[in-house]
Amino acid sequence: FFAHGTPEHCVTYELRRTPDMPFTATLTWLREAEAIVTQWPRHKRIWDLFMERAEGVHLIRAGVNLERWAPGEEKAQLMGNPAVLFCESWFEIKRPSELLWAFAAACRQPTFGDARLHLYNIPEGCKAFWATFLDHLNLRHWIGSFDGNKPQADLIKLYRGAGLLVAPAPYGDQSRTCLEALACGVPVLARSGSQYASYTCDWDWETIAATLVDIGEGSRAAKVIERGDLDAIHTAEDLANLYVSLPAASRRTYILPSRLKSPPSSEGELLSGAGAISEGALTSEQTATLESGARSAPAEVLATAAVSETTSPCGTELVSEDGSLLAPPSHLPMIVSLESTNQTSSPNGRYLKTTAELELAR
Repeated sequence: FFAHGTPEHCVTYELRRTPDMPFTATLTWLREAEAIVTQWPRHKRIWDLFMERAEGVHLIRAGVNLERWAPGEEKAQLMGNPAVLFCESWFEIKRPSELLWAFAAACRQPTFGDARLHLYNIPEGCKAFWATFLDHLNLRHWIGSFDGNKPQADLIKLYRGAGLLVAPAPYGDQSRTCLEALACGVPVLARSGSQYASYTCDWDWETIAATLVDIGEGSRAAKVIERGDLDAIHTAEDLANLYVSLPAASRRTYILPSRLKSPPSSEGELLSGAGAISEGALTSEQTATLESGARSAPAEVLATAAVSETTSPCGTELVSEDGSLLAPPSHLPMIVSLESTNQTSSPNGRYLKTTAELELAR
C-alpha cells in the first residue's frame, strides 16, 4: 500500500468531506497490507506511530523521469530577475498565502525590486479570489504570470525559464514539482527539513521574505543536489527489492476502483469493486490479452502477455508456457481500473457474460 498523502491532509480532508475517508482507510490498510511504502521520511515517522508490526513503513526513494525532466534550450521567456515560479496544486497545505505576503515584503526591497512572481495551476473557480487578493496587496506590478493548468510539455519550459521555484508547505514534505524543477536545472526554495531543495527556511512569511532577498542578492549559498539522485530508476529498484523480499505466499494483486474507500476485509472478497483476488480466481480464458494499442484506451490497464493456465494473474508470479518466469516491466499482473460503471466488455473486447465478470472488471 502506497501511503501517499500527507497525514495531516488525510485527517483534514476526512473531517471536511464525508463519506470520503482517506485517514480511516489508510489506518486500516496499515494493518491489512503485506507492505506499506512512502517516499517521504517525515511521512514514514508519522505512519510508523500507527503501525502494530515491527517492520513499520518502508521508505522508497522519490524520483522522476530524467529523460523528460531535463535542461534544454527550449524554455519559456519569463520576466524578472529573478523570475520566481509557483506551480503547485493549490491544495489547502500548498496555497501561496505566505508566499504572497513574503513576496509583497521582499519586492519592496531595492535589491529585489526587479523580481517577478509567476503563478500557474490556479483553479478556475479560485482565480477571482486570488486576483482580488493580489490587488489588495498592491502586488499586481510584480506578477509576471497568472494562469491555470499547463500540460507537461509547457511545464518543462516554465521550469527551464525560471530562476527559482518556490514550493510552500507549512507542513508535510515537498512534492514532485521540486524534483521536476531540480531535474530541469532550476534551484528550489522549500521549508526547513526538505530533502530536495537548494534553499530552505522556516515557513513563516517574514523568514521567507528575508530568504528571497538573500537569494536575489546572491548572499545565500545553494545546496548542491546531484541530478542522478533524482532518477526514478531508484524508485523502481527500491520497489523491486521490497517485492522480492516479501514471502511469496503473501504477494497479492488488488483490483481497485478509481477512488479508494476501504481495503478488502478478506482475501477473495470484492467490496464494491475493491478487493483482493485469491489465487486461481481468474482462469486463463478470463485473462485479457492486450495489444500495444490498448495503452491508449480510456481505462488504466497494466496487462500481461498471453500466459498459460498455470498462470495466476493475482498470485505470486507469472509463468509463460515454457515454464519461465515473466519479469516486469514487459509482463505485469493485470490491474484494470474502469471509470465507467456501464462498461460491458473486457479490455480485449470480449463481452463479459456474467455479473461476476462485469463486477470484476469494474
